[in-house]
Amino acid sequence: MSDLQTLWRNRNDEQVREALEVLSDYGDEAQAILRAEQSRRGILMPAAVELPLGDVQAVARTHRVLVTLVAIQWMSLVYAVFVNGPQAPAAALVMIGVTFPIRIFSAKLLALVDADSRLLTLASVPLFGLILVFKFPGIAAKWARRHGVDVGLSGPRN
Repeated sequence: MSDLQTLWRNRNDEQVREALEVLSDYGDEAQAILRAEQSRRGILMPAAVELPLGDVQAVARTHRVLVTLVAIQWMSLVYAVFVNGPQAPAAALVMIGVTFPIRIFSAKLLALVDADSRLLTLASVPLFGLILVFKFPGIAAKWARRHGVDVGLSGPRN
């Protein structure tokens, strides 16, 4: 038994399932070992469901809006805290004002990709909103892979 076989044999079912979702990211030997491990454990993978272009566009559009809102929130926060000029109270109001739309668009985005809604509770807090913006591409990639779209670092692969 090779080291690679031992490695995957010692992983739990969820880790193997996650690796199977991104099987194309692995080399030929690792793919063969993962498929053998899938067969040995009897892990069933859900069939890919065709992903309508409208769904993909809705996710991309909503993500762009969320990124814009979080950027506005952060620019207002930095201005209100560090510039401390006469417009600081207005900047603070802008920061507070975008909190509700951030929550709405975060909820919409997480619902579109069937993600864990617990992330939503933190979306309005500036630091966590920023973390969500950076975490979301990974969530969207898993969503796309579940629907049979092979996604790499720079987007869908041909």
